[in-house]
Amino acid sequence: MLRGGLTPKHVDVAELERVVVFESGEVTPIVPERAASGELVYGTPAPEFRLSRIDVAPEQPITLGDRGGPEILLAVAGSAEAQTDEASLVLAPGQSAFVPASTGQIRISGRASLYRARVNAL
Repeated sequence: MLRGGLTPKHVDVAELERVVVFESGEVTPIVPERAASGELVYGTPAPEFRLSRIDVAPEQPITLGDRGGPEILLAVAGSAEAQTDEASLVLAPGQSAFVPASTGQIRISGRASLYRARVNAL
């Protein structure tokens, strides 16, 4: 275990400097693609992770179907209401919601921008 200083535990600075490469590399921005659901999907080769942006307007609510695993919704702007058959939750900027894999459809309404992190299984 090599610690980098994010906790109060001992940090072996000399060993950290020995194993870390302090060089910058080329940065390739990920350009999102619009999915049929209207989400902007940021592609990733990792099967464990998929990130997308959802922009919702009052006249255009979005329904999210089966997810293939758990997910997290994070509001970054505006206000959105996420509704299932069992519950309803309003998300303001900076608030998030954990959505279990067993949750059915989610209807998102309001005027907001949210990010959706989930497994990359479709």
